[in-house]
Amino acid sequence: MSHPFDHLFIPNKSISNTNWKQRNLTITCDLCGEKHFFEKRYQCCQCLDYNVCSKCLSEAQHSHHPSEQHRFIYIPNLTKISINRCLLADRALRILQYRNADSTDRDEITGWTFSEAQLIYTDELNNYYAAWKKASQILEDDDIDFIPSIIEHEKLELPFVSIGNN
Repeated sequence: MSHPFDHLFIPNKSISNTNWKQRNLTITCDLCGEKHFFEKRYQCCQCLDYNVCSKCLSEAQHSHHPSEQHRFIYIPNLTKISINRCLLADRALRILQYRNADSTDRDEITGWTFSEAQLIYTDELNNYYAAWKKASQILEDDDIDFIPSIIEHEKLELPFVSIGNN
């Protein structure tokens, strides 16, 4: 059976809404002028208010203070870090809970005890939701398609564990 040729395909704008975590919110590339860019962010080591996206990095290294040879460093996306720490804490909680670990046992990868993993999980989940709330306001103010959703956490695909006593 072939696909009907008269279908009209419309891009799903909400797909970009789930990618807010990839954006460098409130940052504008000083070369191309793109706000809230998706690419990696680099900052001049000498001019801390000079940021460029990875697309513009090679040009920036040659055009930004060319006689002084300023260096650029990668600035990580804090939302991604929170998500990754939350996932690692969830992993540690599940493993330690499965092993019926006592309070001094540590996860082999993270080095966290059960109670440390609980704190990190809760803190990073709170960081994620604070970032989500901030993102919705920033992107709406800049007229970028963003539809805050009550099911945003499902798009993150974080496994939610019940955090209680061992």
